[in-house]
Amino acid sequence: MKNVKDENIEPKMLEEINKILEDKTLSFFPKSGEWGGYCFGRPKEVGYGYLPCHLRDSKWLAKLLLKETNLPNQYYKNVLYFVQTSELFGNKRHEYELEIVRWQIDFIKHNGEGWICDEKLGGDMSLIMPMCDIAFRKGVLDTLVAIGMDKEVIEEGLEKNADMWRDNYINRAFEIEYEPILYNFLGSDEGKEIPPVNPKHKEAWIKMRYYEYYCDHKKSVDLYGTITPEMKISKEEVEELKKYLDVENMKRKTLINMIIHSENTNLYYKDENSEQKSEDTIYFKRLKKWLDKIRQK
Repeated sequence: MKNVKDENIEPKMLEEINKILEDKTLSFFPKSGEWGGYCFGRPKEVGYGYLPCHLRDSKWLAKLLLKETNLPNQYYKNVLYFVQTSELFGNKRHEYELEIVRWQIDFIKHNGEGWICDEKLGGDMSLIMPMCDIAFRKGVLDTLVAIGMDKEVIEEGLEKNADMWRDNYINRAFEIEYEPILYNFLGSDEGKEIPPVNPKHKEAWIKMRYYEYYCDHKKSVDLYGTITPEMKISKEEVEELKKYLDVENMKRKTLINMIIHSENTNLYYKDENSEQKSEDTIYFKRLKKWLDKIRQK
């Protein structure tokens, strides 16, 4: 048999073992990609709970498959050979790995905790920072690599499921940087609001962000993803966009800083009979309300 090999076992028995293993493979991998934090430790114990952190460990997988099929231990080498060579087993494992990536994306999107946040991108606050799109992708990748998953499969999952996260977080990155949501959602204590952003500015910024994304992840996008028109803009258009954005980004930041500075000044010069509020108190009060609003999206 091509999937079970042992010269000391009768051909008929090899056929039976192979059939048992193939049948079990069809239900061996969970339908859900959910996993627990204990996977970071990559426990050696053989059990389904630890499957996500041993998907590329053939010997560990063979032990679990042997256990689940109730085959005698003497057939371990046969099971190992099956795990290493079976196309069916490899395909089912691959499907499960992609399901784990999909689950991880959804988990982080819905405020899941315990994933790896790059401190350089904002740490625990990274998803409300201007680099949130970069932090999200890196968080999925770093977290799943840390539990032992294959990096190439994670890249594949990120690109095949890009519609679950990329548009949303690229748009959010712009909003955080150039449309201060704390003010737009709630208004300031003085009733001031930051004027709406120029739609042309936002469109140009997002186009550049997609171009930069493609430059950073070209191999994965080419292999597994979808190349959008923004990703393939010409060098001339890139230069024009850079010039335009240098001006528009600065204009918008200057406007925002002027309004925020004015707002902060007013907070400290209230009527003598009114209670003075600190900047930090007001900021964190608004931040909490804004986070609640974001989580409802």
